[in-house]
Amino acid sequence: MEETHPRTKENLFLIKAEEIYIVFDPEEGDKWELNETGAFIVKNLIEGASLDEIKDKIIEEYSLASEEAEKSLQKYMEQLRKEGIIM
Repeated sequence: MEETHPRTKENLFLIKAEEIYIVFDPEEGDKWELNETGAFIVKNLIEGASLDEIKDKIIEEYSLASEEAEKSLQKYMEQLRKEGIIM
């Protein structure tokens, strides 16, 4: 992976509301709905995990092969970047 420690926007909150997860930026008032995998990734990013650490956690949590976990992580990272959740 080209990037090792992407940063989320500051002061984001991750909230679970019934079956969805919401990332909320209280400063801007923005909010985004995420599925479980997206929330798992954002939670780990907020906690300061590197992409390699997150990939290892995805492998463990979802029983994925390394290549599949990396593809899934890259896909979500692109979407999180496009949405402005990570810089």
